[in-house]
Amino acid sequence: MVGIVGVFSIIFAPYWGRRNDRKGFVKTLQVAALAVGVSTIVQSFVPSYEYLFGLRAIIGVFTAAIIPTLYTAFSKNTPHENRSGLMGLASSASLLGNLISPSMSGWVASHAGMRWCFAIAGAIMLGVAFFAVKSKKKELVSTP
Repeated sequence: MVGIVGVFSIIFAPYWGRRNDRKGFVKTLQVAALAVGVSTIVQSFVPSYEYLFGLRAIIGVFTAAIIPTLYTAFSKNTPHENRSGLMGLASSASLLGNLISPSMSGWVASHAGMRWCFAIAGAIMLGVAFFAVKSKKKELVSTP
């Protein structure tokens, strides 16, 4: 069930790369974070594994956009001399998230139930989408 996200991410990554070039990375991040956030919250209410599988596939489609889009934003908005440090920091934060997330999810599931894991993760992604909307109002460098 977990692997389906990776499979769909690999399939849809080229699409999101082209969309970044056409629409700009801020709009792509907004769409992807909103879709992942809503899909993750909806997972809290699924009645069967078939629905969960479908939602995980949708999350994979949109997850394919998030990390490459963030790296694009970093590279376009960071001076060249600071870029490698920021990329290293972003990679470390991603690794830290991959290490901490399962532990935190296990703790939440043991105390509040599995459905809350999805609700909290979805709320975090909706927060990312909100941040992306707010950052659009700033003068970020973005392709049209």
